[in-house]
Amino acid sequence: MTTNGSSPPPRPAELLTQLHDEALQSLEAALGAMDEGRIEAKFAGLAHATEVVNGLHDLMLQAPDMAGAEEAGGVYRRCLALLVKLNCADDPAAAREIAGHLRPLRNAWADLDRRLQGQSAAPQKSAA
Repeated sequence: MTTNGSSPPPRPAELLTQLHDEALQSLEAALGAMDEGRIEAKFAGLAHATEVVNGLHDLMLQAPDMAGAEEAGGVYRRCLALLVKLNCADDPAAAREIAGHLRPLRNAWADLDRRLQGQSAAPQKSAA
């Protein structure tokens, strides 16, 4: 704990895990809105997911020497293309593919964080 009583800043791998969680939650919210015909809410969820995934992609561009950065960058680019497709047409298959790409990356960051912290926990499982 810091001296002012606030929590310490998140660890890098923890922060990356949280960003993936945020993107997946926004995607799920957009899917729910899509199913209910709430176009503005769908757009808001997809816009936020796109913003987060774009940020993750940018992080990989800033770390070209990191193991797996190029591959992860390619996955994020694919997700960005699918998010555009999903925004233009209600395509649940695109949403499933996005989640199918993001979830393993999320779990890899969470696993790395646990290993670095010497902890263990189950990987995230989600409906999207």
